[in-house]
Amino acid sequence: MAEERERAPLGREGTVVSRVLEALALLFAAGMALLVVCQNLGLTAERVRSGRYSWRWVLLAAVGMAVLVLGLWALGRVKAKDRTLLLVALAVCAGLRLGYMLAVRTPIQSDFALLYDAARGMAAGDMGWAESSYFRWWGYQIPFVAYQALVLKLFPSVWALKALNLAFMVGVDYLICRIAGTFVSERAAVGAAWLYAVYPAVIHMAAVLTNQHISTFFLLLGVWLLLSGRSWKRLPAAGAALAVGNLMRPEGVVFLAALVCWCGWFFLQKPSKKRAGGALGGAAAVLAAFWLVQTLAGAGLTAAGLAPHGVGNTRPEWKFAVGLDALNTGGGYSERNAFILDIADDAQRKAETRRVVEESFAACEDVPGFFLSKTELMWAEEESFFWSTGHLNGAAELLPGVTVDRCLSALKAAEKAVYLLVWLSVPGAAWLLWRERGQRKAGGLFCLVSLCGFFCVFLLIEVQARYRYVVMPLLFLLLGVTLDRAYRRWGRGD
Repeated sequence: MAEERERAPLGREGTVVSRVLEALALLFAAGMALLVVCQNLGLTAERVRSGRYSWRWVLLAAVGMAVLVLGLWALGRVKAKDRTLLLVALAVCAGLRLGYMLAVRTPIQSDFALLYDAARGMAAGDMGWAESSYFRWWGYQIPFVAYQALVLKLFPSVWALKALNLAFMVGVDYLICRIAGTFVSERAAVGAAWLYAVYPAVIHMAAVLTNQHISTFFLLLGVWLLLSGRSWKRLPAAGAALAVGNLMRPEGVVFLAALVCWCGWFFLQKPSKKRAGGALGGAAAVLAAFWLVQTLAGAGLTAAGLAPHGVGNTRPEWKFAVGLDALNTGGGYSERNAFILDIADDAQRKAETRRVVEESFAACEDVPGFFLSKTELMWAEEESFFWSTGHLNGAAELLPGVTVDRCLSALKAAEKAVYLLVWLSVPGAAWLLWRERGQRKAGGLFCLVSLCGFFCVFLLIEVQARYRYVVMPLLFLLLGVTLDRAYRRWGRGD
């Protein structure tokens, strides 16, 4: 657990410009959260009317939310050491994920199967897969393939990969507590870790061989090194960790953008040459380490013959062609404009992407409605449990009268209870951060700006509910801000 910070008194600090920027960011975050909550409630009501959900399901989700609130309240009152409570939370985290992984033997499918087969080929010295269009277009997947190949070379079993995924998942929960501990009380940080440990949407992904586990771990490791450092020494390490996470799954750029905004805010708090040097130097140290690790990894894999076409994205327009196709309601995966992928010339491909996007917006009768449909698909659609359970027979009975479908329905209700609870905490966290100062404000603002960054990015590119995986830890970290105030006022806060 990070060293306990001395509580700063509530109050205002910073220049008028910094306060205005703060206000805009916090208002955006609060509005974003209210939109997500309203869309979740609206979609649930619509599905109750259509018969897809029953009122019993809604009642179960409401009761689940009440139980979670009572549980978090009790956690703030219990007389036990924070370290002990954290260890129990991590044990529960590991046990639930391991139990699900053993109980639901999910077959490797979709892109995950393609990546796994490529890793087995690389481990065996067969590089034929590298010439497929998939890896020529999406070379950024090769670092993850190389990681899996190394594991399979040392331990030739898929269970070695699953065991490491379990370790990364528990590590993410631990990092949530450590990161939150840099700007809230230890008890509030433990509360955030406890809730993440029992979050069903993450638990079910334990059975899926996805690159999201390792990527999220290293991205959060980078965030922790960034927020917890008292010297410059941790900044290059933060950049390196963010780079490793980005190599596994290219989502680190959002955290880098949040870092740049955060450093700008830091300077504007009290503009001076010293602060300018600190902000620029700190950002430069992180960005330089990030670039160096990315460059060396790419060059090394290419030189070793493991990435004959490099580790870049030769079709960056594709995500935008799908995500900004205004005639594709929701902006989910679609092959309507798949011909763009076959255009080899970069300039022509960009021009064609621009043309199809502009034509789709010209033909769209409700552009705001299109973007609202994107936010609904990304942030209000139910969790995609089919990634781990799509192979199961829903009518099969696990116990007399208890079918697989009923169990999945209960899991979805529990997931919705946790999901709405963490989103409902965001407006409160935004208000509390507005009134805070010092380290408590700085760490929380970084998480909040990162959350806003992901929200904006997913307005532009292809979306699906599974992509929420890397974003959810940020919501649990912001929940820690609300818990901190609640524990300090009504419960026990460290």
